[in-house]
Amino acid sequence: MALRNQDFPAVHMPPIPVQPVGTAFPALDAGHLLRQCLGDSALAGELLALFQAQAGLVIAKLRSAALEPDDLARLAHLVKGSAAAIGAMQVVREATLGETTLRAKDMVAGALPAQIALAGTLETACAAIVDYLKTA
Repeated sequence: MALRNQDFPAVHMPPIPVQPVGTAFPALDAGHLLRQCLGDSALAGELLALFQAQAGLVIAKLRSAALEPDDLARLAHLVKGSAAAIGAMQVVREATLGETTLRAKDMVAGALPAQIALAGTLETACAAIVDYLKTA
C-alpha cells in the first residue's frame, strides 16, 4: 500500500516570530513548550534534554572551525526547527537570520558572524533550559 500526502495530517508551523525593535525574545518560552507538549511536563523535560544534546553537538561543531556557508545554512535550518518546537525563540530568530544571510548572494561574508552568533545564542538557550529544569 503506497502512502500518499493525504494519509498524513497537515502540520501547522507557527510563523517565524517578529519582535519589535528594541525588545528581546525570551531564551526559552515555557508557555510555548508546554502547549507543544499538551501540558505534559515530563514530555517537555524529555524534549529539552534532546534539544540540549543536539545543541551541544551543534555548538561543538560551530566552535571547532569555520564552516562552509552551505553547511552552516543547513545546520541553521536544522537548529531553527528544533528550537521552534521547544520555544527557544532567540535561537529561531538567530538561525533564521543566519540561514537567510547564507542563502543570499554574499554568503561568504556572512558565514563567520552567523556561525559565532548562532553558537552564542544556543549557549544562552542551554543555560535557560538548565535554569528552567531546576525550577520545573
